[in-house]
Amino acid sequence: MEFLPRREWMLFKALVAALPANVRCPGFGDYVIAAVTFAQGDMRFMRGSPNVRYTIDDGWLVAKAKRQKTGANQAYPGLCGAIVASGQFMGGGFSEGGKYIDGCRLGTEKLGNQTTWKWVATNHHITKVVADLARLSGT
Repeated sequence: MEFLPRREWMLFKALVAALPANVRCPGFGDYVIAAVTFAQGDMRFMRGSPNVRYTIDDGWLVAKAKRQKTGANQAYPGLCGAIVASGQFMGGGFSEGGKYIDGCRLGTEKLGNQTTWKWVATNHHITKVVADLARLSGT
């Protein structure tokens, strides 16, 4: 499992902490779970490796498997299990994405495909960012 820092979030928190009380707080935005740059090549022939991305306080956990020619989605229950076992999993009740991760691990959700897992990661990320912003503003 890989940890990637949420640099935009850490910078935003530092900026907000440094602002005087009477200054309007800027809005926050990031790249969600997408990479800032795109892979080069003909996308019709490129196949990604199975991965599950999960937003945590100041970073992302990324569980990856090696790309297989067939049955690549069979890796997802194990990847979900790694996220749950990491000690950073916020539970299936935190977000619909988290619910899907837990369900895939348990075999109650479909294995999905790369589109499914982008939705799962994006749903959880947006839910986490909203919760982070609410906590940062004291609401």
